[in-house]
Amino acid sequence: MKFSVLLPTRNGGPYLRSCISSVLDEDYDDMELVVCDNANVDETQEVLASFSNDHRLKVLRTEEVLSVTDNWNKVYQASSGDYILMLGDDDCLIPGYFNVLEKILEEKNYPELITHNYCSFIEPNSIDGNKYAYYNYTGFKYGKDFRSGEEISREMRSSIVRDMFRFRTRLPLQIQATLFSRKAAKRVKGDLFQVPYPDFYALCSMLLTAHTWVFSSKSLLVVGVTPHSHGAYQFSSDQDQESKGLDYIGVSEVNKDNFGSPTFAQVLVWLDSLKANYAELLENVEVCHSNYLLRQIYYSSLEYKKGNILLRDFVKRFSQLSFLEILGLFRAGLVNKDPWKRLWRAVKYFRNHRVQKLWVGCQPLESHITDMKGFAHWIGKRSSVFNK
Repeated sequence: MKFSVLLPTRNGGPYLRSCISSVLDEDYDDMELVVCDNANVDETQEVLASFSNDHRLKVLRTEEVLSVTDNWNKVYQASSGDYILMLGDDDCLIPGYFNVLEKILEEKNYPELITHNYCSFIEPNSIDGNKYAYYNYTGFKYGKDFRSGEEISREMRSSIVRDMFRFRTRLPLQIQATLFSRKAAKRVKGDLFQVPYPDFYALCSMLLTAHTWVFSSKSLLVVGVTPHSHGAYQFSSDQDQESKGLDYIGVSEVNKDNFGSPTFAQVLVWLDSLKANYAELLENVEVCHSNYLLRQIYYSSLEYKKGNILLRDFVKRFSQLSFLEILGLFRAGLVNKDPWKRLWRAVKYFRNHRVQKLWVGCQPLESHITDMKGFAHWIGKRSSVFNK
């Protein structure tokens, strides 16, 4: 079997039908869709039953709730395809996905991984109560060193991972944007997916160890953000909300007294895990503490702006830093491009909703498009235009 599409779901029933339809509506037989019903108590079983006549659908069910990471590992272990795609229940494929990927695989002599672009869809009421749906044709802005149809060299992949320790993301860590082979997955040390961010660990491990990796600029699927998504918690700028999101992915012990975002603090955990498992490939790589603090200061400013903390709390957090940390912070602010980009976006979209400050280039959708199914239909008619 050539392709396995993995779909772990936890009470994602309202979005599940659109996601499954986008996969099984494809006129492609050499694939399987493996769904793990994670002790769901919503309409998930009814939705799955409506697709039971399709032989490509394989359903697992757990009677006790698994963490996100355990759910991902379970559905991966139940799959059998040579190439694997992970989807969230609020994502969907753009028509023609398998045919496009099969053509790239054949033309490039079956590379172990293919990373491509994607469209973003932000459902109404997902971020700070926005009333409209937003979209973006290109969900990630790749650098000029990414050339469509060409291989990403080992040296470049190593530099991408090393930049993660500087909090510079050059390749999307949403695993939906990467089709990976079982061969590459088997080289990952330990479980393929590990806490706290299972996709981060898996992708960076494969960046370090894969033999061949190809990039395509085509947008081949839709990554959704809904009130059900982890992203809705992650971008809330509210420690209580973020803690709920972390509990959702299996991080139960969160110290909300720590400085800044509890979500971003967990980035240090997976970076430490990655370095411990690949010490020989990440020799002399250290976390850039100044860039870390810079982002946590920015997060605290958002908390203050939203009224989640008082000015004295913000000042108190800043005063906890040592002189050397403050010095490093100012230096990082001067040489790091990201804060200046964020500032420019804040100015450019001053009168716009925060969605457009988080997702560069996002635009409001036509008012009659309010859900993933409607968006998938709308975007499918335009994919041949923006993928030229």
